[in-house]
Amino acid sequence: NNGWAYRNVGVYHLLQKDYAAALQNLQKARQLTTGIELIHYYLGRAYLGLGKPDDACREWRLSKELGEKEAEVPLQS
Repeated sequence: NNGWAYRNVGVYHLLQKDYAAALQNLQKARQLTTGIELIHYYLGRAYLGLGKPDDACREWRLSKELGEKEAEVPLQS
């Protein structure tokens, strides 16, 4: 029941390009723990990987509102 652990597993899946598993873990992290660093940024990356750019932009807006600089940097392949 540790949101940070789910976030880290989600990031691992992002790096493996397993976007469905990443999204599942990142959403669980957000449910379990509030204020997890970069959660919206990583959710945006997972949504983009799944071909859902509108959802990705929504998450990145939230990340930017929280002052996370990562949401301002263009994604690299």
